[in-house]
Amino acid sequence: MENKTPKPVSVKIEKELHVCPQCGYDDGFHTSFVRLTKETCKIILICPSCHARYDPDWKVEIHSSPQRERRTQRKGNIKGKSS
Repeated sequence: MENKTPKPVSVKIEKELHVCPQCGYDDGFHTSFVRLTKETCKIILICPSCHARYDPDWKVEIHSSPQRERRTQRKGNIKGKSS
């Protein structure tokens, strides 16, 4: 199966970017997260109108919150108990 997702175009954001350079849509962008490592994702901007993809060269670190870790541990303990 062929991947038909267009490659993101590199974009430099000077002051603000809310207008799609390709189609002129002016209400901002959707975001997509592309995992680079276990703890790092690249952010891709996607135009909701023409679906052009832009890479502003932003990265974000992903960390599990302490609350999520506790919930995950509780769920594991509940599943591990026998009646």
